[in-house]
Amino acid sequence: MRDLDPALKQRIADLGFSKVRELIRVLTIRNAAQWVEQAEKMSYFTLAAAVTDERKRLGAGDASAEAEKDQEGAGEGDDAAPPEEPAPAPEMLTREAFAFYPEQLNNVRLALQKAAELSKSDKKSHNLDLICLDFLASNDFLAGETDHRPRYLAKIEKRLGVRLVAFDQEGDPIYGIDVLKMVAESGGTE
Repeated sequence: MRDLDPALKQRIADLGFSKVRELIRVLTIRNAAQWVEQAEKMSYFTLAAAVTDERKRLGAGDASAEAEKDQEGAGEGDDAAPPEEPAPAPEMLTREAFAFYPEQLNNVRLALQKAAELSKSDKKSHNLDLICLDFLASNDFLAGETDHRPRYLAKIEKRLGVRLVAFDQEGDPIYGIDVLKMVAESGGTE
């Protein structure tokens, strides 16, 4: 994708991480402009469905092969076949209803307000999606066997502006050993 026009690259970057993550599954030099134009008009979920449909149409492995062929064929002249326009997927919304206690509702409203400030979007569903994506990304430490606790604790330290020390259930330090050493070296006066 090095051969893409810088303006098109910027439009791709402006789509945001989630949409780009979907697009890279089908994006080639020949179809980039059409896919970006479609993605700018679609919600993330609609785009994800369109990408899935395109991959099914091409065959799951064929999309990667087409991208490689497109990379190899870049700059070969006008022999290349014209790009096919992706079929726009219909915009389908689904409703979800929740009941909250007053304290919960206040938290939800504050979170939606903060997300709206950051995303510069007044669409509540878009902002709720961003909140959920952040939650999933921030809580990946629960999945798999890799110990993600130190990375999670580092995020908490950074957000709260504090230094933390954490021990596991057996009493072994899992985070903040440097803080323990600093306290030990200072004689516990800090």
